[in-house]
Amino acid sequence: MVTEELTYADVYVKEPQKALLFMTQYLGFFNYGTLSEMDKPGRHGFLVKNKWGNNFFIALLQRGDSPQQALTINTDDCLRDYYRLGQAGVKCEGMPRYTSCGLEFTVADQNGNKYILLEQRDYSDEE
Repeated sequence: MVTEELTYADVYVKEPQKALLFMTQYLGFFNYGTLSEMDKPGRHGFLVKNKWGNNFFIALLQRGDSPQQALTINTDDCLRDYYRLGQAGVKCEGMPRYTSCGLEFTVADQNGNKYILLEQRDYSDEE
């Protein structure tokens, strides 16, 4: 039996329900379930999963001070997502830009958490 590695990231928000709406409506995640005091003491909120089949989960955890953080999310088409999110009214921080990892742009949620959408690219000269 082969087991796949699961990747988790905690995102702290003041209002988990609003963060859940942002993640599902705009960033392509779906609500995988809820976290409660029964699951892990001190942690309650929602668990969201990437729609594209990889095992990447984000725990939207409620915390009053909601520290700002940046989280990178992979996309298969950065430009498509940039224009789609802009048309949906999501404020993008600047235009897509090339980095050593690929093409990326940044959006922020209502809590000030930033999400970097990255289309990974290989710039090596290998043929």
